[in-house]
Amino acid sequence: MPFLHNGEVRLFYTTHGWNSGSSPLVFVHGWTCDSNDWVWQLSHFSSARTCLALDLRGHGRSSVPSSGFRLVDYATDVVAVLEEVGPAVLVGHSMGALVSSLVAVDRPDLVKALVVVDAPYALEADVVQAAAAFADRVKGVDGIEQVLTWLTGADGPATPAWLAM
Repeated sequence: MPFLHNGEVRLFYTTHGWNSGSSPLVFVHGWTCDSNDWVWQLSHFSSARTCLALDLRGHGRSSVPSSGFRLVDYATDVVAVLEEVGPAVLVGHSMGALVSSLVAVDRPDLVKALVVVDAPYALEADVVQAAAAFADRVKGVDGIEQVLTWLTGADGPATPAWLAM
C-alpha cells in the first residue's frame, strides 16, 4: 500500500491490476468518502488496466494537514500522484469530479481522458449558499458532530439500516 508525500500531506493510494499497454485509471472519491468507494469498479477494471484509487487529504488513510482543503489543494494531490505514475484516465465522483476537472484543465499533459460521475458543476444559488454556511459550521469545534448530524439527516424512514451504516 503506497504512500506519497505532497508537501506536508501524506497521501495514501492503492494499485490494482497491471497493464503497461494502456493508460492507468485513477479513481478520485467524493467528499467524506475514500478510496474504498471504488471497490466494485476496481475489481472490474483491474482485470484489463492498471487502476489506482487514492485517499484525498483529510480522507481515509491520508494525513490531515494543518490547512488546505480547497478544491485546488485536492487537485495538487492528484497531480502529485499523476506525476508519480504518469498520464492517466481520471475518474471522479461528486467532489472528486470537480477535482479531476481542475486537474484536466490545469495539467492536460497528465490527463488522457476524464470521466465525471455526479459532478456538481452548476448548482442553484441557494444550494451554494447553504453549502457555504455548512462549511462555516464544520470549521467550529463541533465540526465532526455537524457532519455526522448532516449525514444522519440524509437517511429517511425507508433507508435500510445497512445503507445508513
